[in-house]
Amino acid sequence: MIDLTFNDDFADTLHQKLKVPVISLQLDLQIGNLHRLRSPLDPFWQLKAKYETNATSAQLVATIHQQLARLRKTTDAGEALRVWWSDTADDVLGLMWLCNRLADTQLPVVQVKVPLTEPNYQNRDVLMQFATLGEIDPSMLPGYLEGALPLSHSIQQTYSYRWRALASDNAPLRVNLNGHVVSVPETFYDGALQQVMLKTRLTPVSFAKRRRIVGETLSTYPIGVPGWWYAYRLDFLNDYSKIKRH
Repeated sequence: MIDLTFNDDFADTLHQKLKVPVISLQLDLQIGNLHRLRSPLDPFWQLKAKYETNATSAQLVATIHQQLARLRKTTDAGEALRVWWSDTADDVLGLMWLCNRLADTQLPVVQVKVPLTEPNYQNRDVLMQFATLGEIDPSMLPGYLEGALPLSHSIQQTYSYRWRALASDNAPLRVNLNGHVVSVPETFYDGALQQVMLKTRLTPVSFAKRRRIVGETLSTYPIGVPGWWYAYRLDFLNDYSKIKRH
C-alpha cells in the first residue's frame, strides 16, 4: 500500500512519522482551470510561480508530473492506495479527481478522513482547529489510522461524476460550503482581504505590507486558501484602487 495526500507539508509528516512512501499531489484544485494538468502552458502555473516564489512554472509542472508518474506506476501495478483528505476544498477536489482517474479500475482504495476541528484531549477547554492537513500534529496520525475505511467503488463513481461536472463548469475558483463544492467568482475571498486591510490600515499596499496582510488573512480566516492566492488578489485590489484614484 502507498499513501497519497494533496498537501506537500502533510506528505512530509506522513513520511517522517509513519516511515512510508508517500505520493504528494498538491494540485491546488480549488483554483483555476481543472484541465491544466494536461497543459504545462496554462496560465495557472505562471501565476502560482509568480506569487509562491519558491519555484518556476516549469519546476511546478515537473514536480506534479513526477508525482503523477509515481501514481501511474502504482495503479498499473495494482497496488492499493491509502488516500488522506479533509474538508478543505483542495482535499475534496483532490479526492474527486482521484476517483475520476481510477474510474475504469478496480484498484483497492482506503480513505482516511482527518477532522480539521476536534477537542484537545489534554486540555478539554481548548478546541484544536487546523486550516489544512499540513498543520496536523504528527503524534495524532496513529489515531486517525484507526478510522481508515475502504472507499467503495460506488462512492468512487459518485465522486467521479461530480468531478466531471465541476470540470465542465471550469470556474476560476471553487469552495466547500457545508459539504458541497461549488463554483464561485474570482472575487469570492476579496472581502476577507479588504476586512484585514481596513483593520490593519495598511493601504496603499507595498510589498512588505502585502506579506503582513496575507499573513493576517491566513490567521483570521483559516480555511485552507493558499497564501499565494491572497497575494495575487491583493495585488489586483491594489492596482484597481490605483485606477479608481486616477
